[in-house]
Amino acid sequence: MENFLNQSVESPTHISVAAFLRNETGQILTHWFKKEDLPNESELKGDLYIVMRESLHLNEPLEEAVARGLMEEYGAQGKVVDFLGTIVSHFPSSDDSTVIIEKTVLYFLVDFISIDESKREAGAVESRSKLLWLTPADLLEKNLTQASRYSRTDIDDSAIIFKYIERHEKRL
Repeated sequence: MENFLNQSVESPTHISVAAFLRNETGQILTHWFKKEDLPNESELKGDLYIVMRESLHLNEPLEEAVARGLMEEYGAQGKVVDFLGTIVSHFPSSDDSTVIIEKTVLYFLVDFISIDESKREAGAVESRSKLLWLTPADLLEKNLTQASRYSRTDIDDSAIIFKYIERHEKRL
């Protein structure tokens, strides 16, 4: 059966999970793509900072999708400790610009266990990123800056970062 959770012109919806992988000092692991790391992204107008996001497989439990995404994108393991919320965004399909894709991303807070970058999925676009641990405030600043440069809202995690700071920064 085709995975109707991953966007197509016939089924213009997409569901992903995202992880705020938090270390013991409260920093969040992010992908950092320099503009030159993504030469095929014609819209790229500067460096890009994004957290792990992984498309959901058909019938896959959410926590398994998060674990799979952490390993594929970061080579990391963690423990899901909270659901932070969702962001729904809309953008034109890369296959047919007259079709608008609705993308829903479910964000989870994950406590860091371990990392081995050699286990990142070779050949995936995410393997071209540098991994950076950023404070939530630094990640928020970078997200707000990049959001002002792009028309696509699916690269702006700032609403969830605000929620994270509000709910979890006080506990550290």
